[in-house]
Amino acid sequence: MASVPTKEEMLSRISIHLRRRSNSDTVTLLWKGYLAALMEWGFFEPHEYDELSNQLGDLGNEELREVFLGFPDEYESD
Repeated sequence: MASVPTKEEMLSRISIHLRRRSNSDTVTLLWKGYLAALMEWGFFEPHEYDELSNQLGDLGNEELREVFLGFPDEYESD
C-alpha cells in the first residue's frame, strides 16, 4: 500500500513541478485541486493544507471556496 504523503514531500513536488513548467497556471490549478481532495479525505490537517495551498498563490481560491462551502445562494429558499 502506498504511504500517505507528507507536507514536506508535497512542498517539494509542487516546487519542482512549478519550476519545470515555469509557474504554469494549469499546474497551479491541478495542485490546488489535488491538495483539496487530499484534505477533504483527511490526509492533511487544515493548517497543513493552508500552508501547502499558500505556496500556490491566489489563483482559483474563489472556486475552491465553492468546492468546500458551496455557492453563496445555494441554500436560499425561493
